[in-house]
Amino acid sequence: MLRSPLAALTVFVAANVFAQESPTRNTSTREFLARNPGNWRTVAEPTTQNPGFVYGDRIRIGTPQGSDAGWEAVARQIVNENPELFGLGDEQLRIREIVHLALSRIGSSDKVAVVFDQWVDDLRALGGSVTVLFDARSGDVIALDTTAIPFVDASTLVPALSTSDAVAIAEAEYGAYFGVRAAQIDSLEPYVVGSSPFFGRKSSLVSSGPTLAYAIEASTPGIRTTDNLPMQARVFVSASDGSVLKIVPTAHAIDGKVSGNVNIGPEPSTTTNQETVGLANLRVRQNNATGTVLATTDANGDFTMAQAGPLTLYFELAGPYVRVVNDGGTNASFTISNAVSGSPVNVLFNPAKTEFTSAEVAGFHHVTTFRDWVKSVAPADPTMDFQVLTNVNKTDLLCNAYYDGSSVNLEESSAGSGCANTAYMDVIQHEEGHYANERYNGAALTGAFHEGNADNFAYYINDDSCLTTFFGGSGCLRSALQTSVKKCGTDGDETCNGGAVHTEGQALASAAWAVRTRLNTSLGNVPGDTVANALFISWMQTFNDGAILNVIADHWIALDDDNGDLGDSTPHYADINGGFKDYGWPGIIDLTLTNLTGPADQAEIGDFQPQTIQVKAQSATSSVTSVRVLYSTNGSSYTAIPMTSTGVPNEYSAAIPGFPSPNSISWYVDAANGLGDTVTLPKSATSDTRLFHIGKVVTLQSFNFDGGSDEGWTHVSLSGGTTGDQWQRGNPANSNSSNDPDAAYSASNVWGTDLSATGSDGKYEPSTSGELRSPSFNLSTSAKVRMQYRRFLSVEAGIYDQATIRVNGTTVYSNPSQTNLLDTEWTLHDLDITAQAAGVAAVQIAYRMAADGGVEFGGWNIDDFRLYRVDPNPAGSFQTYGSGCPGSNGTPSITGSGTVVSGSNVTLTLANGKPNATAVLLLGTAQASTPIAVPCTLLVGGILIPTSFALSGTGGLAISGQIPVGTPTSDTFWQFFVSDNGAPNTVYAASNGLKMHTP
Repeated sequence: MLRSPLAALTVFVAANVFAQESPTRNTSTREFLARNPGNWRTVAEPTTQNPGFVYGDRIRIGTPQGSDAGWEAVARQIVNENPELFGLGDEQLRIREIVHLALSRIGSSDKVAVVFDQWVDDLRALGGSVTVLFDARSGDVIALDTTAIPFVDASTLVPALSTSDAVAIAEAEYGAYFGVRAAQIDSLEPYVVGSSPFFGRKSSLVSSGPTLAYAIEASTPGIRTTDNLPMQARVFVSASDGSVLKIVPTAHAIDGKVSGNVNIGPEPSTTTNQETVGLANLRVRQNNATGTVLATTDANGDFTMAQAGPLTLYFELAGPYVRVVNDGGTNASFTISNAVSGSPVNVLFNPAKTEFTSAEVAGFHHVTTFRDWVKSVAPADPTMDFQVLTNVNKTDLLCNAYYDGSSVNLEESSAGSGCANTAYMDVIQHEEGHYANERYNGAALTGAFHEGNADNFAYYINDDSCLTTFFGGSGCLRSALQTSVKKCGTDGDETCNGGAVHTEGQALASAAWAVRTRLNTSLGNVPGDTVANALFISWMQTFNDGAILNVIADHWIALDDDNGDLGDSTPHYADINGGFKDYGWPGIIDLTLTNLTGPADQAEIGDFQPQTIQVKAQSATSSVTSVRVLYSTNGSSYTAIPMTSTGVPNEYSAAIPGFPSPNSISWYVDAANGLGDTVTLPKSATSDTRLFHIGKVVTLQSFNFDGGSDEGWTHVSLSGGTTGDQWQRGNPANSNSSNDPDAAYSASNVWGTDLSATGSDGKYEPSTSGELRSPSFNLSTSAKVRMQYRRFLSVEAGIYDQATIRVNGTTVYSNPSQTNLLDTEWTLHDLDITAQAAGVAAVQIAYRMAADGGVEFGGWNIDDFRLYRVDPNPAGSFQTYGSGCPGSNGTPSITGSGTVVSGSNVTLTLANGKPNATAVLLLGTAQASTPIAVPCTLLVGGILIPTSFALSGTGGLAISGQIPVGTPTSDTFWQFFVSDNGAPNTVYAASNGLKMHTP
């Protein structure tokens, strides 16, 4: 109430500023649009059809305001410049708040809202307000909203009615409405009022225009209405003509709170992990379970009902969105007698925290929060607005939980089983996720989609990547962070990870979680979750996906588009695309590598010869941010070299440095763009790479498996009886496994595990092991040995199934331990087996497959097997470097010749020394460049070993020696110094440096 309502009224009378003009004048956008042309959209106020909201374009301000006062000043200016739109000037505006909206976190733009209330001198305009919305970055006005009473100055606001007369009219209206006289007047407030939704379309204010009104509250304590409510009302009486504008009954009500003890965490319930929470959307009934619904609890578990009591209230775990049935006994319930107004009724379910009642409360609470989460993301989404039947404490499927098409079913614990009661958060959310799948997308859902998307709901609702075990442990039953299960390469295939629906579904669930994780990284946790949640529910609402298909990623990207043009990407393209690609979706990759040039595959290259690599990299809607060539020498880790532009559009170049022979160089190219796309060439690098050799390749053995016999290759069962030997030679096109290749790498035949030649499924068998063995090879004369073959392998992670290669019983290769290996094309696999095979008279290669009891794939497929070595190029292991300093016979020079291998002879030759002089040969372990006597440089470092020699009459020298047997791989560095008093320094001349590589 104002300090003095009459004082405020006196201001109106004394000021006498209100003209006696037509009270029905309307606002208009016509003049506004003439001043501000553009794509504006107007939403009318429904009672008067005056413009209420204008948005869709901008009024150019061009400068963000540096303070709240600045924003307010510009907002007032906008109101003053548009009197036809608002119907008032800024003199009627009192600032309510200035809100800074950080909406850029969900892909929009930051905004500032300046909100005013409407006041006419010292009187509040009932419901009147104006909001001016700014783009925070530019300062431009982007929307205008008004609920103000327009053109108040065109109406008569001088009161013609005294307050005592107004009270008498209010008392009469009150008596007519209730049939009982008002016992007291509780308050009187004057307002300026006008037509609005509050008064309704039938109000006289629509035609009469704004007026002054008294809001008078009256009551009759101790007397109740026919609805058993306390008798109380507010009456609005016009101060100009005494008409009653509206009567609004009000009442006190029975209120209270319904709570329950429940575990809100992701693990099974115990007596120590529960807390008391309000139970939302629980119906409060009168008398019993079939009685009239008097109230429904709010989000905090609070309720208020339109009765004053005394009443008998009945509470059970049922509401509009869930009904819990206790299969283990009587449903938990409460009956409260003599509930009356003024005495809150507080109910606590499960005070003792017993198993069965804990399950009931958990079922009610977590099903409710599932629906509440959907509503929090999409308030208008009605999909989950139905009563979910939730059966708890069941005994038909112990250690489990299930959805049966019409209900969620949760099992009790079982003595001795180690299983917890499955009525807890993660399990409930997953099972109701099945319900949601069918509510959104119908019944045409594959098992993998059903399971994976049920996991999605649990992950997203709980904001937790772990679904805990049913057995009460600390590990995850399934984790969205897993990396082994990816979407099958063949679209529509849901068997490439073994075919179990819970396993295959993880490709979808982990991809959706990866999108969420990337959004959190890009935007921050809360806004990232907001965007992810909106995309997920929008996808469920919009597209009828029911299988794990490539199109799912496209659907998410399409929902993210902000202008109907994917050519300029979408606000969160990189995060969506990257998340799905993390789990096998091809997504939209706007990055290509073409025109790759370099040394030919299997080429033989000379020593120390750099190899130039060129490639074209293009991205239509983004910039190419990185192009690299990566190389590995003799199986070492890869070294990356950035490629640079050649000046030709989209072309990049780099050189792999030269190396001494013998060596084998594996290499490939990768690239990235600004959208987070990455590609490699070859596509399956590093499993498949380009390969060239430095030196001479000598093939020791080779097989393409297309001969008329097995050529000495054999196969055996190691465990599992006869089924352990699954090796077959034949055409892989006959295999029934989608993980096997459609054709051999060359010609027609391969060796593979179960090629379906006898009508089997194409997969290796569970709980077995078997081996393919090569003939025995005599490699006693080979100092180096490599093996190479083409591989098409699909195998479960090594902690379960093992695909290994053994050389004379020593494992030289095994599949990754934590991730499935699923080749999708033939790859080149090259291994250095010198340590196991070089110099050995009997060498046998064995390919082994060992499987556990579950999840099988296509297994091994091998083709084009060979053993080889790379010999040094003649004189190829010598490299000169640096410059010598001259003497009287020119500048001495040192060269090397011979085959640098253990046990072979090499020769070092000096030329251009002073005839018959003494020369000192320095041997070092490092290359150096240390200035000594001008203009000479010491080119060797490390450990220095000097040896003296006498030069010939021509100033030359040739020194021959044998590389000791067993010399390890090493680099040595050599330089001659020649005594020469005719040299510029009068002391000596020096040669260049010579590097010798011993492989």
